[in-house]
Amino acid sequence: MAEVSSIKASVAEELMQRPQDLTILLECLLETAESKGVAGELAYEALEKAVSRGVRQSRACKAYGIARSTFYYRKTRGPTAREQRDRELAERITAIQQANQFTIGVDRMYLMLRDDGFDRKPGRNQVARVMREYGLNARMR
Repeated sequence: MAEVSSIKASVAEELMQRPQDLTILLECLLETAESKGVAGELAYEALEKAVSRGVRQSRACKAYGIARSTFYYRKTRGPTAREQRDRELAERITAIQQANQFTIGVDRMYLMLRDDGFDRKPGRNQVARVMREYGLNARMR
């Protein structure tokens, strides 16, 4: 726990030297949160935006808690097989939700996807995760 607090203190000290970086980092995070509902990708996209706006990459990585090696790796690799499958599943879910005015919950969505004629049948937990990550949940009454 002491290690985490010392890391936070060093990041805070570094950001106090350039407060405009802190503003940019927060703006990038908020913009990305508004445009994307994907939690896993949020920090990486915000980090890329912050770097493109002039924040030092090492400072942005520290602020978002991402290792620099991870940043470079994610920047050069393509989408993983799981990310591609999730994107395809999200497109299928979106089409079904739009046709039903976003009234389908996870359980009914799972049953509909199981019987929709596609080769790949996703599991209930995968459907729940993709709906949550992509913000495709049913509207509440």
